[in-house]
Amino acid sequence: MFWQKLHWNPHSENKEDASDIQEQSTSMKEKVLVIAWTGVMWTTAWVLINELSKSIWESIKIIILESQDGPAKECSNAFNNAWTGHESNCELNFTPGDKHNVNIEKALHIHAQYNISKQFWSYLSEKNIVKNIKDIIHKVKHVSVVQENDIEFLKKRYETMKNHHFFDKMIFSKKLKEISKWIPLITKEWGENNPIAATIVPSGTDVNYWQLTEEMAEYLENQKNVEVHYNTYVDKIEKKGEEWSIKTKNKDKVKKTYRADNVLSAAWWGAIQLLKKSGIPQAKNFASFPIGWGFLMTEAENISDIHNIKAYSKAEKWNPPMSVPHLDIRYVNGKTYILFGPFALFNLKMSKNGSFMEYLKTLRLHDTTKLLKSSTHNVDLIKYLAKETYKARSKEDLIKELEKFAPWLGSKEGFDWKFIRAGQRVQIIEDGELNFGTKMVYSDDGRYASLLWASPWASVSPDITKEWVEKTYPELTKAPAFKEIFPEPDKDILRNDPERYYEVKEKVNKALGI
Repeated sequence: MFWQKLHWNPHSENKEDASDIQEQSTSMKEKVLVIAWTGVMWTTAWVLINELSKSIWESIKIIILESQDGPAKECSNAFNNAWTGHESNCELNFTPGDKHNVNIEKALHIHAQYNISKQFWSYLSEKNIVKNIKDIIHKVKHVSVVQENDIEFLKKRYETMKNHHFFDKMIFSKKLKEISKWIPLITKEWGENNPIAATIVPSGTDVNYWQLTEEMAEYLENQKNVEVHYNTYVDKIEKKGEEWSIKTKNKDKVKKTYRADNVLSAAWWGAIQLLKKSGIPQAKNFASFPIGWGFLMTEAENISDIHNIKAYSKAEKWNPPMSVPHLDIRYVNGKTYILFGPFALFNLKMSKNGSFMEYLKTLRLHDTTKLLKSSTHNVDLIKYLAKETYKARSKEDLIKELEKFAPWLGSKEGFDWKFIRAGQRVQIIEDGELNFGTKMVYSDDGRYASLLWASPWASVSPDITKEWVEKTYPELTKAPAFKEIFPEPDKDILRNDPERYYEVKEKVNKALGI
């Protein structure tokens, strides 16, 4: 993403367009912003910028560059991402601990972030920017379910979380009969001698980020001040004096060069590529490790009557957080699906349909020590990836994993389980340590920023982009639309003021139809 006083380079490689480029760049009163990639994170960013800037900036031009042939083709696609509707209600990896103590700080932070997201989405619906919000966001129960070894941990988690107003509607049970009313698909044929415990939060959600992104992109495409260019790649970024030079190429090999005062790069896999190309000193601190993954999926018409549920369990000991097994309902384009997984794959590609060369292009000689250090610290992860990759070769082995979670589902006739390969996860390696979170990297002068991100990315994208606006364009927070979009933008207030939290939540949920 590139912003501020951005204009075409009159020395563009595409000579035919040079005169048009020079003419376009003569008016510097117009603020021109360019975004690379149209996943959920940055369609969110530019809808937000577009709405806030109307009353602050005299003129704004947004140019969107996307390497794919349309929006949301990679990790924002409904079947390319693992989790939809992160709210920390049921994700056990957000609450580390044991039967004696459970840390819920991360859960509290993500829950507050998600409530910022819902404020943004309700604004999109009210302003008709997104026209089909009820097809995008569905009310879904969130369940955590564990077996014998983790029952006391789940009980301690419940006792700790229940005391906070974010989670005061959570219910805990160790009774199979009661739990079977919550998750009958999972507990059918569950042995009476097999201990079980579960919590349920009735007010969770499922979000189709694919459709959300497509509708935001369509809105942007129809704005007079927005240009969208698909099948366009960012080849190179380099500092030239006080400006940045950004070179692009489309599928027809037509090259163009931009100059910008400031640069922001953001895409699941593209951000690390551009960060490495930028040459800023901070880039040397980071490397990446791509991981493939997949799911068992079945179309399940009318299943929502008995399984309108997202059910999460606990990762096996020594397995990474991404391995948390879950059985999710998904609403996509008018159809209902159940997904089970994830299953990790040892796959060194930066994008789902990309090549190993993409990954090699991100590596520098100084990354060698980081990769070696990370691999020695994550032997269990490497073993896990090898084991999961071998397992994914056999549908029979995958069904056995499903039956550990839900004994009846694997053999039930009428469920046509298929293995689908999801999008790639590009995990951050910072100073040799594997990082499963989100990181914003700035140059010393703040004029280059790169967002390196992972779970829970999509669910908290409005809050992440709001914080970026607050840091980069603080004047936009004074726009009248800011408070309209975010009635309560302060996460600490949501966290510490139950009355204000419920006031905002009830208004937003009503607007979203949940």
